[in-house]
Amino acid sequence: MNIKENKKTITIRDFDRVEIRVGTIIYIQDFSKPYSSTYKLWVDFGHEIGIKNTMAKVKSLYQKEALLRKQVIGLINIEPNEIAHLNSEFLLTGLGNENGEIVLVYPEQKVPNGSRLF
Repeated sequence: MNIKENKKTITIRDFDRVEIRVGTIIYIQDFSKPYSSTYKLWVDFGHEIGIKNTMAKVKSLYQKEALLRKQVIGLINIEPNEIAHLNSEFLLTGLGNENGEIVLVYPEQKVPNGSRLF
């Protein structure tokens, strides 16, 4: 299927408005039921952006110890969102695997917090 058949294309000006940045996970909180498969993450996006939090349903693939201090990629200029009474200040990026679990997207090498995806 051609992407033009499925989705509307955007201009480069549209893409320039999207702030996808790198940050480091600095704190992780567990939840109890019914959110037991979810972590709340605090991510440091550098001195210009600061620390933002979000939720991630990634416990099936990631232990807290493996995530702490890991760099991740997030959409930071999205409106804050309340998901099931939980506040989210940015959108963490990930891809679905064959089991429907979320595999996080992160840089191959360490880069400065706040670095922008081009």
